[in-house]
Amino acid sequence: MQLSFKDNGIGFDQNLAYKIFRLFKRMHTHVEGLGIGLYIIHSIINENGGKINVKSQVNKGTEFIIQF
Repeated sequence: MQLSFKDNGIGFDQNLAYKIFRLFKRMHTHVEGLGIGLYIIHSIINENGGKINVKSQVNKGTEFIIQF
């Protein structure tokens, strides 16, 4: 099964994608947040045998792809 979530928001540099699931890591400091949400999601998906990947383009948006 595969789930995909996509937006057309501010995105981020794809070269930094390896950092996005780290605890307390935030891609944009001008946006409110703590940097724990994606870390928790990544941990839950991995604990259940799944994978999550991200694709992003600056000023075009981000897509998260979850596979089980």
